[in-house]
Amino acid sequence: MAGEWLELRREATDDRQIEPSESDQRLRECRASEIAVWARVLCDEEPAEPIQTLPPQDLAILAVSLTDVDLRDALIAWLCPGTLPPELIDPVLCQQVSGAFLAPAWLDRDRGDAEQVMALQRIEHRLCDLCAALPDEWAVSSLTVLASFTWWRGDGALTRIALDRALRIDPHYRLAQLLERMVDMAIRPERATA
Repeated sequence: MAGEWLELRREATDDRQIEPSESDQRLRECRASEIAVWARVLCDEEPAEPIQTLPPQDLAILAVSLTDVDLRDALIAWLCPGTLPPELIDPVLCQQVSGAFLAPAWLDRDRGDAEQVMALQRIEHRLCDLCAALPDEWAVSSLTVLASFTWWRGDGALTRIALDRALRIDPHYRLAQLLERMVDMAIRPERATA
């Protein structure tokens, strides 16, 4: 299933050189479908649909969506406010993500500290479940999203576990290499506040 979705994505991006406007529209539609599934995964409310019950086609969409580095980075920017400047993210993609997701609960001043921490823990748990559900060949990008989130949160142990698995699978995955260097040098990402 992942191969089929990957082929659809490739068609949308490969055609950008031939017919940019039509291809851009297909890419936006493809991303919209992916972001809709991500919105279900990045739900911090209880009860949320368990990751283990997601249909295989949704898991395939999630895995393949992160082959789009711009989408991966947009998700990290949403999950970890302050780590990536908004001007580095495609404005159309930013609009798609912000339209599909609510503002991160951990930045909501109306929520108490305990509620914010619980929301963070729910997202972390859901990302761990997603990484566990994906076969190795499709897990590297998800593992780096998890590692970015846990490092931003301050959980070095889980960050290291996610990075070790990612780099064992693909030792050349750039974001995992970068995060590993940040962890080794104890460079903490910036954190935006409400």
